[in-house]
Amino acid sequence: MHSVPFDNINKFEGQLRRYNNIYRNEILFKRLSLREKNILAENAKYKDKYRGKRCFVLGNGPSINKVDFSKLSDEIVITVNDMVCHKEFERLKSNFHFMADPVYLKLRRNEIGEAQILEKVGGFPKSNTTLLFPLSGWTTARKYGWRGKINISYFCSNLYFYDNYQEKIDFTKFIPSFQGVILWCIAFAVYMGCGTIYLLGCDMTDVVSDLSLFINQKGDLNYGFDLSKETADFERKAKIDVGLEYTLYGYWKIVRGFSEMYKYCIRNNVKMYNCSEESILESIPKKKINDIL
Repeated sequence: MHSVPFDNINKFEGQLRRYNNIYRNEILFKRLSLREKNILAENAKYKDKYRGKRCFVLGNGPSINKVDFSKLSDEIVITVNDMVCHKEFERLKSNFHFMADPVYLKLRRNEIGEAQILEKVGGFPKSNTTLLFPLSGWTTARKYGWRGKINISYFCSNLYFYDNYQEKIDFTKFIPSFQGVILWCIAFAVYMGCGTIYLLGCDMTDVVSDLSLFINQKGDLNYGFDLSKETADFERKAKIDVGLEYTLYGYWKIVRGFSEMYKYCIRNNVKMYNCSEESILESIPKKKINDIL
């Protein structure tokens, strides 16, 4: 009995997932309510909005503190998740802020750490930042008091992101579900027509601190900003609840996802560089931020 080469299996699975994606966007998408379709249709305003311009995507890794935020004030900037807790967040004048993780659909006002995140996001009108939030959180945003108060656009992740992804990622329809919020940001930057994408604070060194959480249930969180005790406890619990097995699998998917997203950028004539000073990502060409700004 002959074994099947791993690459052939990946190619076969990729074809199956591609056909599944086509089915979902052509059949399942039609089952959305008119309201949901209209909400997603509003994302058409972002298509090629920044054609040929450069974009900076900021992760939460410690190396982000080696960046002078004031130099990014006139750039197209996308931030993520708890970056709102950074003491100099407003200096960034972030254009877009992604919160894709399911945990942000369950924030509670009676928990201090979670309430602080709600308060920070609720302050977006001061910075003119648009929040990108899962479509499933449309009613949640109203509960949080965000709707009508801040600018929110929604996305719906209901597709597979497979090796050598062939489809155009269209934010007016279903888009892939990624492991790692930065990948959503990159896909959005490509959708907006950005010609060059620079990654900052995408260290991925938090794998070390995450492993320590499963050893002693404590450990330091490897972020580029200080969290209150309550917010840090919230983050630790969220990580531990995921479990070690899925955490390790998740990191594999993240690293693989960056590699495949880099290929997706190339296929769409978009250049991408990792400018994070300390990063384990090896699939993306590196550049020094001081040579760019």
